[in-house]
Amino acid sequence: MALGRERSQAAQLASELAGLRQQLKAREAAKESGGVNGGPASPGQERREAQKRLAETNARLAELSLSYEGARAELAKYKRALEREVGSVDGAARLLEGGSGARGRAEQISLLRDQLREAQRRAMTDNGGLAGGPSSPGSRGEERARERLQQMEQERRHDHERLLVVEQQLRAELDESRRRADALAARIKNLEADVRSKRDKLKLLLDKSDNDNQLVSALRAELERCRQSSGKLSPQGDVPARRVADLATRAAEQQAQIGRQEKIIGSLRERAAEVDRLSSENEKLRELVGLLQDKLSGAE
Repeated sequence: MALGRERSQAAQLASELAGLRQQLKAREAAKESGGVNGGPASPGQERREAQKRLAETNARLAELSLSYEGARAELAKYKRALEREVGSVDGAARLLEGGSGARGRAEQISLLRDQLREAQRRAMTDNGGLAGGPSSPGSRGEERARERLQQMEQERRHDHERLLVVEQQLRAELDESRRRADALAARIKNLEADVRSKRDKLKLLLDKSDNDNQLVSALRAELERCRQSSGKLSPQGDVPARRVADLATRAAEQQAQIGRQEKIIGSLRERAAEVDRLSSENEKLRELVGLLQDKLSGAE
């Protein structure tokens, strides 16, 4: 309807534009003939008015052209919506024809429901009197309408159930992704705590090893001094000899302890390499958790 009105207005304006152009040409011809005959050279004002009316008509025609294009686009959109509703292009074309008698899906459903209610009312008023008799054409049509309506309701119910199943699957996948993200975050925290603990232990043992090395060096220096002093004493002086033996024993014990600590340090260095590997794995897990959290945020 709107498109028809736009078309009629555009045609009317086109005809007015053609008339104005002819009128303007006629006035220009009259002006030329008046100048030749010695009459007044005049209708400049009328020409300006005619040009003004022509410009207004052109502007209105351009505006109506834009409105016409918008109406065409809107009509095409409505036609596509009608085709999706009806289910076919031919059905939509029959609906657009006023005298075709075609009905849309909503109208068919409404008609079938009315027929079903009418059939139920008749069944209640008959009180079962026609239960054993032959079925009339009207009752057969009502039965077909009832079956079609039931089929449509069943299809709609199946679509709803299918959508519910898909929604449940998506929710389950989302919950599983959240659980994985939480587990990875907890593992990252545990790895970070383990790395910090191992680093602290390694630092403590390295400090202790440095202290032991200094102690052994001091004992060795003292042992050397005692040996030098014992060489200058007489053989009867057994006190420095006992002191030397004591220092030698302590130096041997410290040397053995240093050997054990070197083994421990080697083991700790291996554990430090393991700590570095865990740190690298920790960074990868952190990136994975970040990606999972981004996906979860996008899913929500």
